[in-house]
Amino acid sequence: MKLSLKNLYKLLMSNDFPIYSESVISEKERKGQTALRFWQHQLVDEFRTQTYGRMIWRNSGKRNRYTSHLCNRSGELKCYQEYARELAAEINENVLIGQISRFAMFLHEKDYKHDILIRRIHEMMQMCTLDDPCISPEITAQIEEGLTGSPVIQRSGIQWNLFQAAYLLTIMSFYAAAGEAMDDPALTVLREKAYAMDSVWEIYTKQKEEHSHKAVFLTNHFRILQDNILPRHRFFGREEELYDLKEMASVGSKCILSGIGGQGKTELLRQLIRQCREEQIVDALAVVPYETGLAESFQRSFPDCKGHNAEEALNLGLYLLRKEAKDKRILLLIDNVTSRMEDDPDLEKLLSLPCGVLITTRHSVLEGFETYKIPSLSIPTGTLIFRDNYGKMLSADDRELLKLLLRDETICHPLTLRLMARSARSRNWSLQELKDHLENDGVSLSWHDGDSMVYLSRIYHQLYNYPQIPDECRRLAELFTLLPRASYGIAFLKKWFPDLCIGRPEENLKVLAEKGWLDQDPDGYSMHPFIAQCLRKRVITEKKIEPVLCYIRGELQKMIPGTFDIPNDSELDRICGIVRYVSEFMIGSVSREWFHALVYALYWADNTPQVQSRTFPLLEKYEKRCAEKDDYSWISVVILRCHWLTVEPEQYISALNSQQESRTIPESLYLSLCLHAGYCAVFQHGNYSLGEKLLREVLDGPSDPGQKISAYFNLVHCCHAAGKSREALHWAEQGNKFAHTHPECGEMELCKLLSLLCQINCILQRKEEAEALLPELHNRFTDTDDPDLRYYLLSALSYYESNYGSLDKALKYSEETLKIIEQLRGKGLDYYVCLGGHGLILKDLKRFDEALVCLDEALEYYRPLNQSYWIQNLCHNATVTCMDAKEPQKALVYLDESYAPAAELGGYPLAVCHYSYSDAYAQLGDREKESFHLREAILGLEAQLGADNPCCVKARERLAELEEHNALMKKAEPSAEI
Repeated sequence: MKLSLKNLYKLLMSNDFPIYSESVISEKERKGQTALRFWQHQLVDEFRTQTYGRMIWRNSGKRNRYTSHLCNRSGELKCYQEYARELAAEINENVLIGQISRFAMFLHEKDYKHDILIRRIHEMMQMCTLDDPCISPEITAQIEEGLTGSPVIQRSGIQWNLFQAAYLLTIMSFYAAAGEAMDDPALTVLREKAYAMDSVWEIYTKQKEEHSHKAVFLTNHFRILQDNILPRHRFFGREEELYDLKEMASVGSKCILSGIGGQGKTELLRQLIRQCREEQIVDALAVVPYETGLAESFQRSFPDCKGHNAEEALNLGLYLLRKEAKDKRILLLIDNVTSRMEDDPDLEKLLSLPCGVLITTRHSVLEGFETYKIPSLSIPTGTLIFRDNYGKMLSADDRELLKLLLRDETICHPLTLRLMARSARSRNWSLQELKDHLENDGVSLSWHDGDSMVYLSRIYHQLYNYPQIPDECRRLAELFTLLPRASYGIAFLKKWFPDLCIGRPEENLKVLAEKGWLDQDPDGYSMHPFIAQCLRKRVITEKKIEPVLCYIRGELQKMIPGTFDIPNDSELDRICGIVRYVSEFMIGSVSREWFHALVYALYWADNTPQVQSRTFPLLEKYEKRCAEKDDYSWISVVILRCHWLTVEPEQYISALNSQQESRTIPESLYLSLCLHAGYCAVFQHGNYSLGEKLLREVLDGPSDPGQKISAYFNLVHCCHAAGKSREALHWAEQGNKFAHTHPECGEMELCKLLSLLCQINCILQRKEEAEALLPELHNRFTDTDDPDLRYYLLSALSYYESNYGSLDKALKYSEETLKIIEQLRGKGLDYYVCLGGHGLILKDLKRFDEALVCLDEALEYYRPLNQSYWIQNLCHNATVTCMDAKEPQKALVYLDESYAPAAELGGYPLAVCHYSYSDAYAQLGDREKESFHLREAILGLEAQLGADNPCCVKARERLAELEEHNALMKKAEPSAEI
């Protein structure tokens, strides 16, 4: 064999040359896992991880350029020379020291024989010098100097020996890599003084001293845990958790870091590793990625455990940890434990270790270990993560839109945010475009990463998928992917999903919670929306989920809005919420039964503009997708739109006429149509005569108590709005009596009617009758903690105090009412009704500016809804406030706004509007306009209230005064005749 330096190098590092202790060479190493290969790989890795511009050792097929030049002597000398120059350009102090450190570690781990290695290199160099013309005297001298040691630094000991051997092998490797061009002038850089053995030794020892205080690793290097770490300036939002982990590490805690996938548990470990080394929190770290089981994981992680079977490796790893912990602070980090204690009993052995143990897992508990729950991201932190990966400037509107998106738990998740931002950046989307794609495509986002496409849904599927779930638990897991985020008790699940709760549902739910698929709290179980998103099937049709939701569908389609044939309110809200939630992502055609269930579920949704903006499109979409609609379906939709006050009069009138001619729906549904059409006629269209007729038909028909009590309540409002206060009193008394004699109506309806009766008595100045109701109002208020009941009772007490008691007390009651409503249902319809009343109390207290602020705020809410009844009512109250404040000009502004809705309502509201105009012009001294509006007002008031009504009498008297004044003025005018 030709003894070139290259062949010498190969021979020295082969298993044929016994420079290592035979006992440490495993059978696997004997069969090809040679040091040469290790050497080559280390060189390649070293250069790949540096940023010296162009990489010298880069991949070329399955081999790299370094391996080709080292192992194959093909090619022209010119090619070798070009390569030698590229190689020389990359050599610097860091590269040299880095490679020497790697060889030193390698030789130490291999328990090499230093004297044998040095002697063999010396012998082989003599042979190479004689045989290889490429080796110059300068190269020979440099290596010989390394063999004998520099006279400047005569040293002894293990550290010097390791350095000497590693330095020689490093220098030899660079020359060997240059092949036949090893004597090229470019490589004289290796013989510069800065790279001489004594110079390099000083740098090497200095660096060793600087790093001597850092924590060392007891386990193999794992790139996923020790290299892929986020820079400090890009690690967001987990600083508090990292501080907690540092405290745990310093005191030797045994704890699991529990959280859902993709939440950043592994990144927390990476950051902790860096902090432990930099801040000397511990002396040594053992880092173990968990795979299959603890024993197998130890076998792969601890260098001394190679060559042993799994059980031996586990015992040896535990022994090494106990041994090191005798005089050092040791921290064992185990990443992504997927087994429970009963599945992997070896985990229990970790509890007896005299060192800290931190484990990341999706499990909620691991017996014997403390649990540290990784919290969800805050919105500000999520914003930073998105912006860091999006890489574009965000406008103020973009930031607000991003905050809106981050309210969704599925999106406010570290992994999702990074991937979404990369997708948006790759496709050059704005935030609005990203939002539109999320609404239309969900997690079907994709983006380019180099030459390949990355799909968000596939990444989700890798994180969570059904094969990971025990077979007996899969149907329950699938159910939770269809449920909105809430806590569901076992009793509720058994009642509404009986087909899925066969067998041992309690045990299966417990297993899902322990393995991290479900969250558990005292009220029951829930699934994090991110996990549900990962597991949920991409194509969900009614047929596919029929076994899951068939019972709910069957029960809901039997129910009729406005009746009491329903479960308790909280349970009703929950099942209706489930139907609405599932309908958001269900595709394809739907049955009539599901359509009816959805209409009923939408009926019970919060009736606010925000909710309606989502439910309107949903209803329209399902109207098109249900091909089996019948009269029952049509009437149900009309009832729903009446309930939302978004229906045209022709729609409910047409529905009523069709059913009066030929009844094709159940009588209970027809009466519900009358009830809701009457409600809509009163509160949306101001057609009080039609409203009264329909509501009285409900009272006269075979309606259930729920329909009757609602009819009483709406009829009182109808008559009062029409100016027929005496009739309003009659229906309030009848409704109150009915509620007291029909317990099935419930406490809520009784309190509503009792409150309304008190207010009507106050309006009619029946102080004694209103006062007689106070004891019952106070008793019920004292006895209940239900916020809804307290709201209605406080409304009555506030109204009484504002008329006959203390205005300060009325204001206090009103403020408490507003707080209750805001906490209970937010700022919606009920809140702004109360706010209008609150403004009137402030008006009576002469706090006019504050009163107008309240009334204007309520108007801002109702204007976009285009609800004539409330707009006219609030403008009227604002007008009265301005008049009391002696600001008639401002009153005219509100009157002008109220005129259009008043004209639309006609009748009494229009007459009141003209009457207010006459008052405003009276204050302004414009008798002509006052007279005009007064005449219009009298016509309307007499038609609605009768000529003998006190209000009509007063108006006629004022008009007579004006006409008399006008007549006198005409007589006083000089005659135009000659």
